[in-house]
Amino acid sequence: MKTILFQGDSITDTFRIRDDITNLGIGYVSLVPSLLKEECRIINKGISGETTTDILKRWDRECIDLKPDILCMLMGINDTWRKYDSNMPTTLEQFARNIEAMLSAVREKLPNTHIIIAEPYVVHTAGKYVHFREDLDPKIRELRRLAVKYKTDYIPLDGLLASAATRIPMELLSEDCIHPSEEGTKIIAQCFAKAINNIL
Repeated sequence: MKTILFQGDSITDTFRIRDDITNLGIGYVSLVPSLLKEECRIINKGISGETTTDILKRWDRECIDLKPDILCMLMGINDTWRKYDSNMPTTLEQFARNIEAMLSAVREKLPNTHIIIAEPYVVHTAGKYVHFREDLDPKIRELRRLAVKYKTDYIPLDGLLASAATRIPMELLSEDCIHPSEEGTKIIAQCFAKAINNIL
């Protein structure tokens, strides 16, 4: 049975029980198993509020040591958010170094692990977080560059959710533009499941 690891922040965490490795939380990760074409061991190691700097500090323990067959990464929004709510910016260069350190560690130590990167997003660019775009957009471009460099699968989630916002009421996608609501959660789960099924 293949092991699939999800790593990220609150969007991935979603109130999971931290001391129960089988607990997937109540968000998109919890929907993924029913969408897969074969049974897999799913692990959720997302932690709310974390930046890529925080995630990197636990990367050996909560990624490499778990030896996943498939690694799913959705992270980066807090690298932008902390700039505005806490005056703790993560520069573009530091963001890129953090992501590259994670990817290079996986490629070196787990060469057979498939990597799927989903980009961070702000759902509604006319919402209260529209000013995030100046910081987030360059980080998304860096993720795309690194996905090419490290030959990962890539989910253009920011664009996919922007497209969904033209046909789905905003409150069903995300009430705060970042944390997904019911339909947003389904879209993220479906995107990851499609990418995973292409690997299985």
